[in-house]
Amino acid sequence: MNAIAPQRIPNEDWESIWSLLEGFLENYNAFQAGKMPPEDEDKYRLLSSPGPSQYCAFTHFFSFFKREEQLVKDNHNILYTYDSVDTEELTARPMLDFLQNLCSSAYDAKGKNIVMASGSFWEQNLKTRTKVISYFNELHGKGARVSISARAKENEPGMDEIIEPIRKESHFGLTERIPIHFIKADMDFIQPEFPHTESSLFRLTMFLDLNELEPELKEGKTKKELSDFFDGLISGAR
Repeated sequence: MNAIAPQRIPNEDWESIWSLLEGFLENYNAFQAGKMPPEDEDKYRLLSSPGPSQYCAFTHFFSFFKREEQLVKDNHNILYTYDSVDTEELTARPMLDFLQNLCSSAYDAKGKNIVMASGSFWEQNLKTRTKVISYFNELHGKGARVSISARAKENEPGMDEIIEPIRKESHFGLTERIPIHFIKADMDFIQPEFPHTESSLFRLTMFLDLNELEPELKEGKTKKELSDFFDGLISGAR
């Protein structure tokens, strides 16, 4: 068991995981077939729905791997789902587990770049937002360079808990959509989310150990290039 991977819960809801994956692949294949043209992006944005830019980004992501999108079909153990809007509990457990593990003795955060790309940054669940921020603050205390890029604004509830060094590295109030939301720990691990609407109750994410996946990369591709690809998604939205 990978010490940094999110925990598996008893009675994992694999039915929901497969359903969400099938829904993603249906839209992904529609984009590949030209049924979701880039010029329709604004229409999808008005509906707060995943649009062509997101499936285009996943096309580039999968292009790093020999099996391309088959990677997620074959490796079901990298997939996780979570309930996004249970306001009474901490949601986004896979991300919280991932961050907690990065803060543990299992990971040396000193000198590492911890990057998060988000949308509303759990605006609907302030408990989760606060917990995520506490982990980021802890990672900074362990010597990591931490940055957050999000559509959420700096003056929203709970955002004042972000310490100043992280605030200086971060970008809030983005008007452009970051096509893939993710948390990335340097060139070691990435936790990307699949496309979803803001109102989606259940969401799908995956955990990528770049060292374990390195043999899966196409010839000539490197994990640094994959890491840089995710960084480029953020810079393209600023």
